[in-house]
Amino acid sequence: MTTIDAEMLARRIPLQGTYNVRDIGGYVTTDGRLVARHLVLRGDALHQVDDEGRELLAAMTLRTTIDLREKDESDVAPDRVNARAELVSIPLFTYREAADSDVTDRGQFASLDEVYRFIVSKRGTAVAAVLRELAQPDSLPAIVHCTAGKDRTGIVIALLLSLLGVPDETIARDYHATDHFLAGEFYQVILRRAEENGHDPVAYTAMLGCEPHLILEVLAQVRTSHGDVATYLMENGLETRKSKTFAPRFSRDNPANRRRRSRPAATSREPLVEETKIVIQLSDLHITGEGDLFGKVDTLHSLKTILDRIEKAGACDALVLSGDLTDKGEPEAYQRLREVVDAFSRRAEVPVLYLPGNHDDRSTFRSHILDLEGDDDKSDQVLLVDGLRIIGLDSTADEGHHGELSDEQLDWLQRELSEAAPLGTIVVLHHPPIPGPIEVINLLGLRDPHRLGDVVADSDVKMILAGHTHHASAGQLAGVPVWVATATAYQCDVAASDDGVFRGVAGSGYARIDVDSMGAYATHLPVAHSGELLYEVDLGVMQRHITGGHHEGELETTMSKP
Repeated sequence: MTTIDAEMLARRIPLQGTYNVRDIGGYVTTDGRLVARHLVLRGDALHQVDDEGRELLAAMTLRTTIDLREKDESDVAPDRVNARAELVSIPLFTYREAADSDVTDRGQFASLDEVYRFIVSKRGTAVAAVLRELAQPDSLPAIVHCTAGKDRTGIVIALLLSLLGVPDETIARDYHATDHFLAGEFYQVILRRAEENGHDPVAYTAMLGCEPHLILEVLAQVRTSHGDVATYLMENGLETRKSKTFAPRFSRDNPANRRRRSRPAATSREPLVEETKIVIQLSDLHITGEGDLFGKVDTLHSLKTILDRIEKAGACDALVLSGDLTDKGEPEAYQRLREVVDAFSRRAEVPVLYLPGNHDDRSTFRSHILDLEGDDDKSDQVLLVDGLRIIGLDSTADEGHHGELSDEQLDWLQRELSEAAPLGTIVVLHHPPIPGPIEVINLLGLRDPHRLGDVVADSDVKMILAGHTHHASAGQLAGVPVWVATATAYQCDVAASDDGVFRGVAGSGYARIDVDSMGAYATHLPVAHSGELLYEVDLGVMQRHITGGHHEGELETTMSKP
């Protein structure tokens, strides 16, 4: 079995039903930059991806799936990815199209060397077509895959990495890692099928290797015939202007190149190489299907205003929407939300994690936001942002507006946290696991929060993010910092509770979470706070409504609106 370092292991995207889906980001180029993470994945066949895997791809905002397989392969095993990703077929081994070749069947190749030489010399236009697709404005993030993610995918990814300036030895290491990920079950299945189809298993075994010299010979062949990879691609149809966009689009500045600020050793909290990730949290958006909330608040406009501010600031590595995305769970409301947020995500190249809240409808949320079957299942998710792991927990209850986490969810969370992430973990849920200043609202918080505390204690969780209360607050759970973000829709006037009323007032805000190797730090960012009264309700009536001791319609009839 191939030995593989921890950094390479961390590249694998855990999609059930796949073996070799990996992120090619993070490699250092010869000029000291970093290949951007989570923009291009390489992988094997996607026909067995389950719903959880599709949720993960949706959370990564995957936009393009490039399938390098032949039609006979894809017809038998079609991709199963989220509906938001465009499927692009670019067969890379169409031997029948090579008019000057004697090859009429893939089985006529005696070795992988022959296969690779054939692809480079006869299928250059198809290789260039893949990179042309990746250069499209709305193509990223994308996944390039074939059946094993080894030969066809290996050649395309090697040429892409070389075009970006990644050293040959790094490219060879990336290629060779496939041996590790495919060893075992995948190779056993391939060999069993080969025997069933009458092929020589010994000869087939020779075609399964991923020795580094194979991909190095591909790069040498390209340079011998064309001088360099860029010329090879351009002479096979990749436009010059597009080839020049790859480096700035697919690579980033390397934090290791930044000069560290000088501080006295006794007071410095900064490690030798500091990497900070910025997570923006929006909560309680309450987007309506049509019209204004309470006839006064254009919640969609509030969302657009905040996203414009975030985009102009340019400081956002991930966007988290922590529940109550809509006010009544209407399909039209989710559609309005998706149009605005997806447009921002594409422009800013920022992944988005969506979570439902008690105002959302689980089934409609799953079908209109996650592009999954519209059932009533909970929607827990994992978003990977370089070394930072963001875990979203669906805390909505089957009945009522309080929060709850099932045994199955907590067991799943414990499994996820069993292996630490390089930059740690942020856990997000809608319902706060800590009490706030308004006792009635605490009845609507997360039930049995100590159970969550038992799981996150002594883990790599650096902060828990929540929403729900429409005002900012902070605390801790089992020693883990907790931040409760305010709402983008409207604010709760906390001081009004002293007068025995719950009061909603006009105002908007969001949160910025900076995460580095030392911890996570939350900042409240107000946008507007006019304080205009939107509604007011007696706390006694509200408590009876929550505990079930109210009369039908009592809450609505006692809620005063100016």
